[in-house]
Formats: sequence, structure tokens, C-alpha cells
Amino acid sequence: MMILMASDCELIVLIADSAYTSIYCKDSKVLRELYDNMESLKVDKLAYITDENDFRHTVKVR
Repeated sequence: MMILMASDCELIVLIADSAYTSIYCKDSKVLRELYDNMESLKVDKLAYITDENDFRHTVKVR
């Protein structure tokens, strides 16, 4: 998400319906650790979000 890279924010966690989670993180080491942890927990449908497959262009917080 391009807006994350341009901001001071380091991590965004989005959870919908307590089952769908997206994590955006600037630090690739932290992101890899999160991914490895989720993989060890056998999380279904685990995938990296990239600029090519991300349908979100902005995040608005209310």
C-alpha cells in the first residue's frame, strides 16, 4: 500500500468479521517473522500482499 510507505506509520492490522486479517508492515524482517509465525500456526490462505495484488489503495480510520 503506497500510502503506508509515505507515512510515519510502521504497521497496519485490519481485521474483518474476526476471520479476515490483512497486515501491512514496513519492516521486512518483522513481516517475515509474522509470516513465519502464521505459517507455523497453519493459517489458511496465507499470502503476501503486494502492489500487484492489493485491491486497497487507501485506508481511512474513523
